[in-house]
Amino acid sequence: MFFRRNRWNRIETRLTGLEVAVGRLTSLVADSPIANVYPEPVATPLALEKGANLHTGRYFSLLDAGEAFIKYSWATAMSLKMSDGDTDLLKELRQPLSIGALVKLLRDVLQSKFVKKNSIGKSLQVSFFQEDGRLTQAGRFFLDEYTNIRNTTRGHSSSLPDGAYEAPYLRHASELHDALGKCSHLQFPLVQIQSANPVGEQINYDVRMLVGPPPFTKIDRIETQSHLRLGGLYVWDRNDIFVDLMNFLICCACPVCHLDHTFFLEQSTGKADKYHSYFGSHRFSIERKKA
Repeated sequence: MFFRRNRWNRIETRLTGLEVAVGRLTSLVADSPIANVYPEPVATPLALEKGANLHTGRYFSLLDAGEAFIKYSWATAMSLKMSDGDTDLLKELRQPLSIGALVKLLRDVLQSKFVKKNSIGKSLQVSFFQEDGRLTQAGRFFLDEYTNIRNTTRGHSSSLPDGAYEAPYLRHASELHDALGKCSHLQFPLVQIQSANPVGEQINYDVRMLVGPPPFTKIDRIETQSHLRLGGLYVWDRNDIFVDLMNFLICCACPVCHLDHTFFLEQSTGKADKYHSYFGSHRFSIERKKA
């Protein structure tokens, strides 16, 4: 009886913790309208930035939002490139990539011509580059300045006293928010395919809108002739263009907190895919099945 009671106490404690986490994020969304318009990987650290009490929490969440934005843009660009038949991209992830390496890869892909082949690719490119090839304001901030800002003030060292982060937060917060606001590809919703129902030539899909931080509550029904993967994550142009993010970004129940949220592919060794989320900085691995 003692062990059974102890087990139930642990379960009740865990549920209480989850309720607090969900309640806190819901409160942050209400206080941060911007968190309701961006894809979840970017919206979550922005919501946490808004709700942080200390300068350390605000600044580190701001940096997380910048990293998440770069990774989300990179995942979209890589998915567009892989849809063109380039299957060698996963070789880049045999070791985890630094934020500087991701920025370089993103810049290289964006400067290639193929990325403009559809509305989402065009929007992604014009977020960073002007027609004459020069960087936009957002492009300068994220491709030229962000890595140095991140490595100088955060890097791999332990955090400084809280007061040390007040000045850099005040200096860079408006820059990052302004740059995000000028990136049109963030206005396309991120969706997860929940179910499919063929109706003649069309297919009715129930899609979960992964916009704003979790928990996700809004499910819409869309109709298209496109064949989409159940459980797959897509950037959708609200018309009939879907960019499959493949395994670069997934949404699933987290083995740490048991909430559904998104994870970026961090490393692909051939034996396992390793994922990281900016929701609590949680990590987990998926073992690859042997052929």
